[in-house]
Amino acid sequence: MIFKSLHAKLLAIYVGIVVGFLACLGGTLTISYRKNLTVMRENSVVECAEQIANMYADGSLAIVDLENGQTIPVLMTMAKDFDATIQIVNTTSKRLFFNMSADKMTVYETDLLVEEDIFNTVYNNEDIYIRSNYYNSEMDENVSTIAYPIMYPNSAKDAKPWAILIINSSLAPVNEAFSHIVATLWVPAILVSLLGLVIVYTLTNKIVRRVKILNNATEKIAKGGFDTRVNFKEYDEIRQLAEGFNKMAEDLKIADASKRDFVSNAAHELRSPMTSINGFVEGMLDGTIPKEKHRMYLEIVSSEVKRLTKLVKTMLDLSRIESGRDKISMAKTDINELIRHVVIRLSQKIELKGIIPEINISDEPLFVYADSDKIEQVLQNLIDNAIKFTDKDQVISISTSLQGNKVYVSVKDEGAGINDDDIKFIWDRFYTVDKARSGNKTGTGLGLSIVKTIIDQHNENITVKSNLNQGTEFVFTLQYAGEI
Repeated sequence: MIFKSLHAKLLAIYVGIVVGFLACLGGTLTISYRKNLTVMRENSVVECAEQIANMYADGSLAIVDLENGQTIPVLMTMAKDFDATIQIVNTTSKRLFFNMSADKMTVYETDLLVEEDIFNTVYNNEDIYIRSNYYNSEMDENVSTIAYPIMYPNSAKDAKPWAILIINSSLAPVNEAFSHIVATLWVPAILVSLLGLVIVYTLTNKIVRRVKILNNATEKIAKGGFDTRVNFKEYDEIRQLAEGFNKMAEDLKIADASKRDFVSNAAHELRSPMTSINGFVEGMLDGTIPKEKHRMYLEIVSSEVKRLTKLVKTMLDLSRIESGRDKISMAKTDINELIRHVVIRLSQKIELKGIIPEINISDEPLFVYADSDKIEQVLQNLIDNAIKFTDKDQVISISTSLQGNKVYVSVKDEGAGINDDDIKFIWDRFYTVDKARSGNKTGTGLGLSIVKTIIDQHNENITVKSNLNQGTEFVFTLQYAGEI
């Protein structure tokens, strides 16, 4: 189709607007100009007819000259000035006396009667007859006809005219003036419109060209070319779109790399326990491992299976949360009560390691809007991490505080801490904390990813501060829900 491309559509819209504008405004002005010119012509002829009629009424011109068919210079001059023919009608007989032009006078020898419409208007209705822009066969052109009454000298006010002065004025001067105005109006308008078309064509061509570049880049992205970038010099909406495109491409590149790392790390994390299980089982089957040690190795196999089960479950949890299948259910929740539940659940681990817990929360409820199950999972992961990396006689501090319309929850330990170079990676999947904090190899590397995803789902923030050999503090926010 001719208007399939964006370029063609934009040009068609411009042309349509210009044509519509010129048709409406130009047409209206053209008609108005022509009408005004015609009215001006009519008024001039009427004024002249009135002057001649007054000259007969006051005796300046002799009526006998009309009756005798004498050539009258005043009428011939008027005929010349208005490029007109002048006729005189006897109202008694309704007969035309003569027809006078600029250079000759024709006396009608036969009884040629005036048109009834003219006679009724001027004689019966005592009004001026005006008819414009119609074809006159005698003059062979469009004319404007004015019929004006001629009264006897010193006639009474209620007297009827004895004659009617008919002036058939050529509209050629009006047409010439109109043509000049049309040329003056339309030629510049068309030239400006054509210039505008060239400018619009150039601008839309630049826009469409850049859109095509973006489209081609999008196709490359769709084929996996995440290194594709688009840069434009002009700072406008399309450049902003290109910047958004580049950011999207960068995000897709990171996401693709993250996906590859996820697959690679998942394969590695799954392969390690499966390799251990396979080695121990084969060793027991082929007799490499003596029977008296089977129980010991079966316990190791059981531990690896539990670790594998935990890893798979955690991966499934993260997948459900990130995909949106595991929807959050917001409700009014007592965050202090959730912390107590989690601490009680982990109290055995805390006691076994000889860690000193400091629970700085109020006995009174502190309500937040949150998904209680999800936030409980966040607390479970953060406190469990703190336990793993805190040694005997060190402190784990858990606190809540209300600041404005936000509740701040802090989980702080005195463990090994995290290196500044590593802290930015702790939210990545399979980034096990033992890379940054030594002493524990049992993590899946997905706990903090789950924490970050859940907090993001709540449209809240979580921050981390850490110093090597001094400890780590995680702080996240929740929406305050007010009092009971």
